[in-house]
Amino acid sequence: MVSGLFGCTLGPDYERPEMKLPAAYRAVTPQGTSADASSGQAVAQQSSATLQSDWWVLFQDEQLNELMRLALKDNADVQIAMARLAQAEALAKQAGASLYPTLNLSAGAVRASSGTVATVTGVGVLANTTQAALSTSYEIDVWGRVRRNIESATALVNASTYEQTSVSLTLSALVANTYLRLRSLDAQISVLNDSVKTRGDSLRIAQAKLDGGLVSPIDVNQATAAQAAGADDAQKLYTRSVAATCANCHGTD
Repeated sequence: MVSGLFGCTLGPDYERPEMKLPAAYRAVTPQGTSADASSGQAVAQQSSATLQSDWWVLFQDEQLNELMRLALKDNADVQIAMARLAQAEALAKQAGASLYPTLNLSAGAVRASSGTVATVTGVGVLANTTQAALSTSYEIDVWGRVRRNIESATALVNASTYEQTSVSLTLSALVANTYLRLRSLDAQISVLNDSVKTRGDSLRIAQAKLDGGLVSPIDVNQATAAQAAGADDAQKLYTRSVAATCANCHGTD
């Protein structure tokens, strides 16, 4: 009867809600074909692979690696998530300590003098008194309160761990996406600058031919328009690059 009571816990056990998720996500195989859950071994091998925490190193870009290091180190959201995880771990340890007995040790010492007036002989008496006490207490977890607290604290640790991982993953994805977008814009700007330079050379050639009477002014006008269009496109891309940088710096992208 008593052992049965010790094994009791109030309230229902937690059951994780069922979520209908696909057995595997669609992916592109090394041969370039689309694969799903019915594609057999290829999907099984892909689903067994785990994404490494520093996945951005696969780009082999030292500048991106440095940006990631600074972002994960100095970002306030990541620091808050790490602090919550540390707090949850401390609460879990505190909840687990309730399963063990508590020992209390106290000690004291008193040195007192009775004084000459309080004695018959007229000589003061000096007395030393010391005492020590040891007590122990233990809560029998009859209804499972302590065990439920431990379950709750453990679940909080798991939730805080997933939250910290999610915040870090979201931040790293944002940094990588922004960095790659800016690199793409820089590459496009470089190509357009080369195109503008080439169109400028074409304009000078057309002008020289016009001066020599080999072409009509229409050719010069067309070359001038082509150079102006290329310069305008390059300026627009540069403006987009600056706007994207500023938007991400202020967190409004």
